[in-house]
Amino acid sequence: MRGTHIERARMLISRNRHALAEEQLSLAMAEDPENPLALLLLALCLTKREAFAEASNAAELAVRCGPDNSYAHYMRAHVFCERHMYPEARRAIRDSLRIESANPLYHALAGRIEFNSENWSDALAAAEQGLACNPQDEQCVNLRALSLLQLGQAAQADSIAVSAISRTPEDAATHNTRGWTLLMQGQTIPALDHFRAALHIDPTLDGARQGMVQALKARFWPYRVLLLFSYRANKVAVSWRGALGVICLLLLISVVSVAGLTSTVGSLAIQHEYFLTVVSTLVAAYVYSLWAMAPLSDMLLHFHPDGRLALSPEQHSAARWSSWLLFASAITLVLSVLGRAASWNSLTLTCLLLTRNVHATLIVVPRARRVVHGTVVALATLSVLLGAIGIALARHAHSPVFNSTGLQRSNLIFVVVGIITLCVLPTVVNRSRYKR
Repeated sequence: MRGTHIERARMLISRNRHALAEEQLSLAMAEDPENPLALLLLALCLTKREAFAEASNAAELAVRCGPDNSYAHYMRAHVFCERHMYPEARRAIRDSLRIESANPLYHALAGRIEFNSENWSDALAAAEQGLACNPQDEQCVNLRALSLLQLGQAAQADSIAVSAISRTPEDAATHNTRGWTLLMQGQTIPALDHFRAALHIDPTLDGARQGMVQALKARFWPYRVLLLFSYRANKVAVSWRGALGVICLLLLISVVSVAGLTSTVGSLAIQHEYFLTVVSTLVAAYVYSLWAMAPLSDMLLHFHPDGRLALSPEQHSAARWSSWLLFASAITLVLSVLGRAASWNSLTLTCLLLTRNVHATLIVVPRARRVVHGTVVALATLSVLLGAIGIALARHAHSPVFNSTGLQRSNLIFVVVGIITLCVLPTVVNRSRYKR
């Protein structure tokens, strides 16, 4: 009788009827509470309906009942992956591979963990190890194509996706992969067709749903430009972008800060100063567009009558804040150019950095931590404001108090510390998602 319940549960799971499958598994576990297969199937069903705590308990119990069962460790890693607990997921999938290293299913999950962590090269390596075990494994084939796409090898990724569709035209994941390869090459309409096909085959496929939203957004040319630009930018290692942004922004601060010193040397020095300022501004604008892709794209959709439908209430709120902050940054930039004052330039940078921080606070950070994150952002902003006010007073006031070396140094420290905090904080928050 117990085997009958498990077989029924398997049949229901294959039809995506996980609630009914849970009922059958509960009946099976009433007869044998420590049945490993029933526990693993129950963990799968609970994960599908995002009952992650219960799923983790079922997977942990299955591992205790069968410590040498490679699939039990795999299911434990799968639950961790769905919870975005990637360090724990890596350790669990390594246990599976230690027991059974020739299973492409385990290599596919190891690659998905790295892919979700934005470690594209490691994801590609895991997919290729799985394909060495089974060259026809569709999960590894799709993972390899998506990893190559993120690494900037669109032609090779597209070729793999086309071959996969010719072999398995009824596979939802394959249509999803083909849709992403087309979308990243700017072919929005064909991409939509493949995302629709994927969702018709498997309505629960999250990647296809996200791709459908991205494809609908990409029908508007400003967002399409940003999307293609973000794809090209993936060739730059993610770990280097934050450091590159800090370096370029500090370079821009230093160039504008010495404007008053070089302007008295002569026309040649002034021309040299303008050249450095323009170059630094262009480099900083490039890095900023990489760094603030999400708030910029949401802001573009917020002001489009059809694009507004693709945004959540939190994204609308973040987009409104971003638009006001960009408007404020434009005003302070004009004032910094007209007044040739480094303090105004610091405020411009602060407004630009706040766009990404506001987006992180309202969308990325969990609700329980938003107050803490918002407080850190507010303190960093206050630090920049105090330093900028001190620099402005030292520039225009003749009091020896405001012009003392110690106070000027303190003002500069306030500005630099605040700006670096606003640069680094979103990256820290984004990385913390992978450790929850």
